[in-house]
Parts: sequence; structure tokens; C-alpha cells
Amino acid sequence: MSIPWIKDLLTARYGDLLLTNAHNVIMTDLINTGILGALCELALYGAFMHRCLKGRSACAESRRSKGADSSSFAQAANGDGDGALYTAGILCLLSYAAYHMLSFEQVLSVPFLYLLMGIIGRKYLSSEDIAD
Repeated sequence: MSIPWIKDLLTARYGDLLLTNAHNVIMTDLINTGILGALCELALYGAFMHRCLKGRSACAESRRSKGADSSSFAQAANGDGDGALYTAGILCLLSYAAYHMLSFEQVLSVPFLYLLMGIIGRKYLSSEDIAD
């Protein structure tokens, strides 16, 4: 099911080398799982980012209504680290995306990201001050 002129072009350029990954995670997933798989992965990351942003703004609003400082540093210092947790999720996802736009997946980067997504997702779902 290959396109003959592309196959000839790649064979002329790379010979018999096996190319297993593109230097971009989304491109690799697009090749491995198709357009639907790549869109599902992007939707997962987008939903996680939306949750983190929504959770962070709800924490800041809650602290403002109590008359406290709404910065992440003040939340962590006062023992209310929910806003800091959501900020950590945003930063982890952004650093994951920036690194993997130019490199392949590392063995532990995806499990650690998914672990963090699970921790934050559980925190988000158990939070009483975030109403959908």
C-alpha cells in the first residue's frame, strides 16, 4: 500500500535503513495510529490543559474570596498547594510538548506525564469548588 514514487525517493535517500521514528511525537503517532489516533492524543492533552487552567483559576478565585493572596507561591506557603499542583501540570505538559516536537519519546516521559495527569485528574474530580 505504498506510494511508488515516495518509496523510490526514500529508498534512494536511505537505502535499506529502517526508520522507526520521526523526530516528532505527534508525527510518529500520526504514522503509527493514523489521523484519528493523533487527534485523540491531542484531545487528551488539550483536555488536561483545560482542566489545569480551570482548576488553577478556581483555586485563585477561592483564595480571593477568602481575602488571601492568590499567587501560587502564597498557596504553597500556606499549605494550600492545589493551585501549585495545577501550575505544575501546565508546566509539565508544556515542557513535554516543547521537547517532543523535536525529539522522540523517552522511555519514562510518557508514563510520568500520564501519572501526573492521573493525580491531577483525581484531585480535580474530588474538588468541591470546581463546578462544571
